Amino acid sequence: MHDVDLILLWEIPSEHRFGLCAITDLIVGPRHGALQNLLAEARHDGGGRTMYAETNRERGTLLESIRTCDWNVDDDPIAVHVEGPRRVTHDFGNGPCAIPIEFLVHNYSLDLASRFTLRLQSPSTGRIRYIGNMTRHGLIPPSSRDIVCAKVLVLGPGLYEIPGWKLEVEVGKDRGKRWERFDQAVGARWVVEVSSSLEPQLI
Repeated sequence: MHDVDLILLWEIPSEHRFGLCAITDLIVGPRHGALQNLLAEARHDGGGRTMYAETNRERGTLLESIRTCDWNVDDDPIAVHVEGPRRVTHDFGNGPCAIPIEFLVHNYSLDLASRFTLRLQSPSTGRIRYIGNMTRHGLIPPSSRDIVCAKVLVLGPGLYEIPGWKLEVEVGKDRGKRWERFDQAVGARWVVEVSSSLEPQLI
């Protein structure tokens, strides 16, 4: 876990006021269960029996306090942003409108790589749906991002929200020997307004 302390200096010249503010223990980046290895070793070493029940209870209490402490929190380091045009004009006389969108998948971990599976979910009926490959995979190094390009097909003018998608994330642990899984069932919202390029004709 990485943390920093900040000292902020401020000044209001018009009021001849100034001062400072100290902010401590700010967490930088996701946390990755730093004490998991310690807990695993403690469970393994403590597998034998002891004649004192009180000793077992105290040991269990200690392990539980370690498991739930801030140093052992596991955060999902992945965040997804959806980008695409907000307004599109298209001549539907030539067919449906294909609109490109991008999924920006960020790995905010400072230490661990993450691999992901993005599953695009189009409704069986409706006037907007994904086209192309519906499942995408990627591996993102620490403090990096990947861009997944996709397209949606719109059948007519209107205001549309992007169809559903699901992201499955695995975070590398122990230098890639073990992976821990996170699920992001709902993603960022993206809305596009599609209008027809055909001008109304006066008769």
